[in-house]
Amino acid sequence: MKTLVIILTVLPIVLIFQLCEANKPCEQPFIKSGFYKVSQRPIRGYFRDGVIISYSCDNGYYLDGETKSKCMNGHWSTQLPRCIKACESPNHIVYNHEAYGAKLYKVGSKIHFKCIDNYYIPSDVGYTSATCTEGGLWDQEPFSCYKHCEDPDKYIAGDFSPKKPQYKYEEIVYYGCPRSKTKYAYAHCETNGKWTQSKICLDYCKPRSISHGDYTPTYKAYKFNDKVVYKCNNGYYAHPHKDEHYSVCQKNGHWDKNVPVCRKYCEAPSHSTYYYNSFDKQLYKAGEKISFECQTGYYAPKHIEYDHATCLENGLWDQEPFTCYKYCSPHNIQNGGYIPVKPTFKYDQKLSYTCDHEYYLHYNGKTYENNVCQKDGSWNYQPPVCYKYCEAPLYSDFHYEMDFKKMLYKIGEEIQFICANGYYVPSNIDYESAVCGASGFWDQDPFVCYRYCPSYVLQHGILKPELKFHDYNTKLTYECSEDYYLYYEKDLYDHNICQTNGIWTYEHPVCKKSCIAPDSALYHYKPYEVTLYKYGEKIEFTCTDGYYAPSHIDYSYASCGNDGLWDQEPFKCYKYCHVPEHYAHGRIHPNKIAFKAGEKAVFSCSSGYRLNVNYNVVLCDKSCITFVAQGLIDSNLTQYFFYCNRTQGCENSAQQALILKIIFSKNRNSVGDES
Repeated sequence: MKTLVIILTVLPIVLIFQLCEANKPCEQPFIKSGFYKVSQRPIRGYFRDGVIISYSCDNGYYLDGETKSKCMNGHWSTQLPRCIKACESPNHIVYNHEAYGAKLYKVGSKIHFKCIDNYYIPSDVGYTSATCTEGGLWDQEPFSCYKHCEDPDKYIAGDFSPKKPQYKYEEIVYYGCPRSKTKYAYAHCETNGKWTQSKICLDYCKPRSISHGDYTPTYKAYKFNDKVVYKCNNGYYAHPHKDEHYSVCQKNGHWDKNVPVCRKYCEAPSHSTYYYNSFDKQLYKAGEKISFECQTGYYAPKHIEYDHATCLENGLWDQEPFTCYKYCSPHNIQNGGYIPVKPTFKYDQKLSYTCDHEYYLHYNGKTYENNVCQKDGSWNYQPPVCYKYCEAPLYSDFHYEMDFKKMLYKIGEEIQFICANGYYVPSNIDYESAVCGASGFWDQDPFVCYRYCPSYVLQHGILKPELKFHDYNTKLTYECSEDYYLYYEKDLYDHNICQTNGIWTYEHPVCKKSCIAPDSALYHYKPYEVTLYKYGEKIEFTCTDGYYAPSHIDYSYASCGNDGLWDQEPFKCYKYCHVPEHYAHGRIHPNKIAFKAGEKAVFSCSSGYRLNVNYNVVLCDKSCITFVAQGLIDSNLTQYFFYCNRTQGCENSAQQALILKIIFSKNRNSVGDES
């Protein structure tokens, strides 16, 4: 007994242990209005992993979702579906409908209602289908189709009206009363397609007239239930007020209502004619009121004491409409203003105009003192214009002959431009007067008179052109006589131009005498490049080769003076006296070969030699023609021979001697005397 208990106790523990080691089971699902099918039963409300279930719904429901699901480690593979209530199709036979397409319809799907042959949809039904909604209900109730009534000939003896191929519910046919020719009987169509006849004969209703109106339809006589609609003519309305005025013929031959009265409307006055704000409507009935509100910019005349009117039964207003007056807006005058200053003026009020400084009032037509506001917002006169005065030009600034009569001129007034004496009208000006314009400017600009430029006397020269007076822009050129040149004090220019003020552009030049270069051959100078020199120019006195400046001359340049003379006199260059470059067995003191006038050359021989003459000193005279030896001058000598002879044992002393040859020029005109 003890052994058995142990086994039973241990077995659940083993099973639970095994379940914990396997995949998790899935909880048993629940679906409202539905069920599921499965091959295995749940254990304690759980299905083992891998189990597959199939879902289904109860009758009248349909499944929304997956039909099958599998347990996978504690979760179903698909979401739990829903069972939704379906809409059941109505009994089509009961409603005289054709058969529908299905018995059950899902939410959102439609069912279409179609009548069977010889049946029709009632006139008060405005739909032919219905949509299935949540809860299995249709959004529109199914309706019963009515049957067409058959041909009245089968039920009514004699003639009837109206005649149609088919008749619908409540349609009526009329026919003569069998018992009385002045009365009639009728029959009306039922929903089942049968006719119901009246049990008594009825009297006709007679037509009635309406003043200022009409009615429809128009018959000679009216039957039971005939409806006559009354309508008033344009400009009239039915009283009392109703949406529709009609009468229905009764069985006793009388109308159920009296004929309405057509009253004339009161028409709203034209708001554009009287300058009112727009009215709410155009036609008004008796007792209704309108307000006379003037448009913006308009106002009621001061003699009007009312602002509204009431419509009377005869279609007239109890107060006559009045015309609103328009405010007058003052004109904004440029460069001026008006008095009194305010934004608007009323009828018969006045204003006057003023202009700013230097402006004046100009009237286009009649001149007036005040402008008066009119009823229509206009003024009785056109506003003036403030024109600016034209100022007369200052005659002295423009070089006119005389001052003008006045300083300020109005539009259309004229002035004359006359140049003063010594002045003239420029060649580009083709007018001599100007007229004052509306803008305060002359139609022709005042011009400056040009002044003549005076002529000029050029000493030692001429002018081109040679005129007594010169006009503006005349170009003047200058030419000097021979040995004279043009001297410009400031600017150097090709031609001088006459300006508008009568002044030449530049100062006139003068003709100055040129300085003549000295004769270079006469003075033994190096040749000059030019012969004539201008004031201030310099030349250099440069002696030619073999010549020198006298010792008393302390300058070597000369400047050309304003009078055409050099500031330093040219001097004559002296010629050098030359001795031999080589002197055998002797020497010359000082040791040079060229000597100036007055300089001495001392000859001496080396030891063992002696001069061939009894003197040894020569003097260079100022003419450099002869050497003077021991105070003796021989002008006929042209050569001196100095040589040193040996004193002893010399052979052929004539060959060993140095022949000193000094050649003097005989041309005395090539050098000058030293003073």
